[in-house]
Amino acid sequence: MRRLSLLTAAALVAAVASPAVAAPPPEAPAAQTAHLDFAGKGAIAVWTTCPNEPGAGLECTTTFLSATFVKRENRTPVRAATALFEQSTIRFEEGLEVTVLSSTFASGPIDLAVDRALGGASFQAAMGSQTCAPVGGEIACEEGTATVAASWTGTGALVRFTENSTPGGNTGGPPLLIVHERRAARPASATASLDSVAVPGDLVFAEVFDGARSFVLVCRGGPGVDPADCPAP
Repeated sequence: MRRLSLLTAAALVAAVASPAVAAPPPEAPAAQTAHLDFAGKGAIAVWTTCPNEPGAGLECTTTFLSATFVKRENRTPVRAATALFEQSTIRFEEGLEVTVLSSTFASGPIDLAVDRALGGASFQAAMGSQTCAPVGGEIACEEGTATVAASWTGTGALVRFTENSTPGGNTGGPPLLIVHERRAARPASATASLDSVAVPGDLVFAEVFDGARSFVLVCRGGPGVDPADCPAP
């Protein structure tokens, strides 16, 4: 019988006596994230001629107006202001179904002035517009230009709001949405006009605001997770 050297024998004994070393666990897949964020200031207002309890045959008009100076969007500096004007006239039918009689939409860049303490805001600008109305069972629209002017004046105390929503860690499950928001707003009175005609109705809501909001979608995939639900790395 061939003799083993002392070193060879010792190595064999050590190999038999020592437990096998487990392979390290696979690393968790790298987190995939998508970021959406917005920072800006501006003003919003809503007017309506519609009563709280409308009846069949009633016609009324609702107007929505927003003016926003965007400081940053999706990690990119913007520093530009735009306005959005929407006005719809409707008729209530039996069963409170609604027929749209006409609608006007206008939007475009503006020169927006916002008070530093959110005490007021104002603008006047000509912008592209579209007015639509039903004609012969179809919707006919006309493109044009409209001049929108608006002014907000702060009437109440400044209200501040902060939210930080950060769920627990995701090691292989559904995507997590992390939200961070900081906002300040002041209630306001507001007046507006479209082509020098005052917006009809009572003011329902108006405020001047400044704030920032960010969304982070985090996903590590894992069993039962649709890859389409995860952002691209």
